[in-house]
Amino acid sequence: MTITHTFLLGDNTHTFTTGEIAKQASGAVELCVLDTVVLATTVVSGRSKPELGFVPLTVDYAEKAYAAGRIPGGHLKREGLPPDHVTRVARRIDRAIRPLFRDDFRHETQVVVQVLSAQPEVATDILATIAASASLALTGIELHDYVASVRVNCVDDRFIVNPSADITTIRLDWIYAACCTCEICQHGCTERNAECCSGVGL
Repeated sequence: MTITHTFLLGDNTHTFTTGEIAKQASGAVELCVLDTVVLATTVVSGRSKPELGFVPLTVDYAEKAYAAGRIPGGHLKREGLPPDHVTRVARRIDRAIRPLFRDDFRHETQVVVQVLSAQPEVATDILATIAASASLALTGIELHDYVASVRVNCVDDRFIVNPSADITTIRLDWIYAACCTCEICQHGCTERNAECCSGVGL
C-alpha cells in the first residue's frame, strides 16, 4: 500500500511517499520537492550485538550524475570517487540522527540516502536529513524523537528558509537540525562582521 503525505516548508511543497519502492528495507521514504526526488532507506539488523560499546549506525549519501540527466563522457563511463561534499552531507546526517538512538541500542543499522532526480534550484542535503529521519520512523525501533532540518540564508538582509540552491550572494549560510523538544546540531558560515548574524543569536 502506498502512503503519501504532503506539507509546506519554506516556499516549496514537500511530499513523502512510502510503500512504493524498496519494500525489503526496514523503512523507505521518497521525498519529492518540485522535480527533485530523494530516496532514504534504512535497514535494521534483527540481532543485537551487546558486546559493542557504541551505536552501530552507518550513514551513506550518494549523488550520481544521472540524477541531473548527465552521463560521464570520455573513455570511462563510470564515475570516480565521490566529491568531498558528499562525505560532508553523510556526516551531517549522522550527527543529526545519532542522538535519537537509545544509549543501549546495539542493532546494526544502515541508512542510505540516494538522490534519484536533482533540480539545480533545490538543495538535496537538507532533504536528505529529513528523509533519513522519516525512514527511521518507519522501522519501528524505539527512538527518543525524530529530527528535521532547515537551511537559513541571509540574502539582502532578509532571512530565507531553504532558499534556492543557485543563490550566490549569501551573507549567512546556516543549517539547523532539531527535534520537537531541543536543538540537536547547527553549523554554517557567514561573512565577518555581518550584521544579520545578530538576528540568529550568533
